[in-house]
Amino acid sequence: MAQINRFDKEAKDWDKNQSRQEMAEKFTKEITDNIQLNNTMQLLDFGCGTGSVGMQLYSAVQHINMVDTSKGMLGSLKEKINQNNITNMSLYQTGIAYLEIGENKIDLIYTLMALHHVADIEGALKKFSQLLKTGGYLCIGDLEPEDGTFHKDDKNVHLGFQTDKLKETLKSFGLNTVILKTFHHNKKTDDNGNTKEYPLFFLLAQKQS
Repeated sequence: MAQINRFDKEAKDWDKNQSRQEMAEKFTKEITDNIQLNNTMQLLDFGCGTGSVGMQLYSAVQHINMVDTSKGMLGSLKEKINQNNITNMSLYQTGIAYLEIGENKIDLIYTLMALHHVADIEGALKKFSQLLKTGGYLCIGDLEPEDGTFHKDDKNVHLGFQTDKLKETLKSFGLNTVILKTFHHNKKTDDNGNTKEYPLFFLLAQKQS
């Protein structure tokens, strides 16, 4: 609950962080460079936050399901939806395990910097596979292994991902990795003024069965 409250508190000023916007733009470009979007597609944005990726994609697809546990983040997103008269986004305040969308319905699931906050990674990836249509895509943007300093005040997170292990887990759920690359470096400055870079990976997998 403390984690959710943190994001609720930060939601109002979330979009003022230019580095987050740059990261979202790079992640979105990886999606659009590698997947041909069209106006029949159903998308799911897991850990959508204020919609920094979805706001760049909604006009190219039929519908996006925006999923987040933070009421504050979804509140900020709802303001954007109203301001832009967006009619093809649905908001869900829930964890992935409790998301009620029928299986084999989604063409593309994407998640940026959210998966490392999920306790049950295998459960989340299994759910993603169930939601995807055969031939559908999963795009993950998240931390490569780090030393715990990225979220130094939050111990309830994964310290990045061993991507080889992640690929094997995805394969066990029928998701074959097509692309795996480092696409961005997050920079953080500590209390002593030292700046450290944290590499992020982009993984694209496709559901085979």
